[in-house]
Amino acid sequence: MRPIGAGVPHGSTLSPLLYSAYVKDIPRPSTGVQLTLFTNDTALYLRSNSIGNILTRRPRNVLIDPPDDLTVEVEKLIELNKMAID
Repeated sequence: MRPIGAGVPHGSTLSPLLYSAYVKDIPRPSTGVQLTLFTNDTALYLRSNSIGNILTRRPRNVLIDPPDDLTVEVEKLIELNKMAID
């Protein structure tokens, strides 16, 4: 069994052209983060040798902290696909 990194939710339809464009631009997050994309949702799975590494991370302050690698990649994906954040 192999992990699925992107796909269409069960019961949904997506044209071959749209699916090809969708999976072509999947961001590659940094080590320790598994990103799973679906046409209507995104899930992040964090893993570490220590649960403390995950639970004690200070949330990034979007007003003063520089964007992390994952944020940069997701913003590129949003801009490339002309998506809106709501």
